[in-house]
Amino acid sequence: MTDFSHEKQLPPEAEIDAVRRDAPLELIRFQDAARIVPLSERPTMEAWLETFNAGETEAA
Repeated sequence: MTDFSHEKQLPPEAEIDAVRRDAPLELIRFQDAARIVPLSERPTMEAWLETFNAGETEAA
């Protein structure tokens, strides 16, 4: 995501660098694992949010 943001110059480069520097290790590991799955096989954001929210409801 930071590469995309950098290419599109969204937000300023200093902010992108701060995200790279300060991102939790778990987030970086998640992104590395997600990168293995081809884009065409990844769930849409809508589907991901539905799954996420369903788990949140179950936990309540």
